[in-house]
Amino acid sequence: MDRQPVTASQAARRLRLPIETTRRRLWDLAEMGSCVRARRGFVVPDAALERGAVIQLAAQNLLDLQRMYLRLAAVERQPALRAMGSLGAGRD
Repeated sequence: MDRQPVTASQAARRLRLPIETTRRRLWDLAEMGSCVRARRGFVVPDAALERGAVIQLAAQNLLDLQRMYLRLAAVERQPALRAMGSLGAGRD
């Protein structure tokens, strides 16, 4: 998979972190092999995404999302809760 490099500045803005903190953490991640320094920034290599811990985390996140959507669907089916939600409708 081809990924575009991200500069420390771009990552800092996106994460709303100080640039120096972001730069240090990116270099730490590079030392651990979680990202690599590219010509125009940092890139996460495929090998880092294929680690067991990352795959396990992604699987757990999927289960958590499925549970959340099931709970939201259950709330939507409860008439009393739907009515309560509509009490504030139309107010600005």
